[in-house]
Amino acid sequence: MQNSHYSHIAFADESNWNKGQFRSIALVTAEAENARNFHMDIRDILKSRNRTEFKWQKVNSSDGVVLAKYYFEHLPFIRVDVLIWDIYDSRRKNLPGRDDKSDFARMYYHLLYNVLKSRWPNSAR
Repeated sequence: MQNSHYSHIAFADESNWNKGQFRSIALVTAEAENARNFHMDIRDILKSRNRTEFKWQKVNSSDGVVLAKYYFEHLPFIRVDVLIWDIYDSRRKNLPGRDDKSDFARMYYHLLYNVLKSRWPNSAR
């Protein structure tokens, strides 16, 4: 019987998933222990900046510098992967019956599969 303990944790967020030409999903992954530390560190950064969350549309350059610095200092332990697609791409623009919701779910699958299966060790759970 396999141990149900997860070795890695993933956090995802999407931008414009249902509007506009460009859609995107960001995925942050880390080994479980590093993810716990990451969560506490981000909580402390939020508190020090009098914020409850970082929304990309509201992040100012000062916030961006703090977040980028944190990310690059922890780069060996945290992955940030972003998938961006253009719903008006020539292969899709005039596709009859195009289902953007279904494509969105498929993009989540592709991002998760690629990162969790191909970017972390085979033993990752």
